[in-house]
Amino acid sequence: MFVVETWSFRRKETSTWFQEKAAILEVYEKEDLSAQVRTLKKRVKEAEEEQYRV
Repeated sequence: MFVVETWSFRRKETSTWFQEKAAILEVYEKEDLSAQVRTLKKRVKEAEEEQYRV
């Protein structure tokens, strides 16, 4: 019975770990996407300013 209980605990522990990892990756991807959008906006603004100077 101990082996079954231990296996069940390990399975829940592993499942929780994967859920936490997925949540962390989701946050990271959103932050990365936000950074990319900011960089893109900055580049567009710089290109527009350069166009007005010419």
